Amino acid sequence: MPYSPPNQLLPIQPVVTGDTVTNFHNINVTGGNFGIINTGQLSALDLSVGYLKDQGQPQLASAIQALTEGITKSRTVAEADQAELVELLGAIAEEVSKPKGERRVRSTLRLATTLATLVSGYADLASLWAKHGPTILGGLSP
Repeated sequence: MPYSPPNQLLPIQPVVTGDTVTNFHNINVTGGNFGIINTGQLSALDLSVGYLKDQGQPQLASAIQALTEGITKSRTVAEADQAELVELLGAIAEEVSKPKGERRVRSTLRLATTLATLVSGYADLASLWAKHGPTILGGLSP
């Protein structure tokens, strides 16, 4: 779960099916090629993006948003792989949303390395990581 005020609840979103478009507050998800991505995870990512924007980190928020939308829109990635990529990105987003002293930098860098390795096998996602990965990794600086 992303770093947020203790009384803030995550919104519950409907399941994405077919070619429907689900708009969270910050992330636009187009269905069609996936059905097993946890919408709770997408809600948590959306909350992280909003929190980062509110904390004056719009570039980091945009990088996470772009990668999330790229993963969910990709037609080349298997559903199970999409779910894993969203889960990894969610864990990374949660950590970069925390105050610098509370971040688990080493373990999150390992997650980012795993994410980079997995997306490198898909041309559309590899180009997104090449563009936005450095910004995300920069958000982990202690």
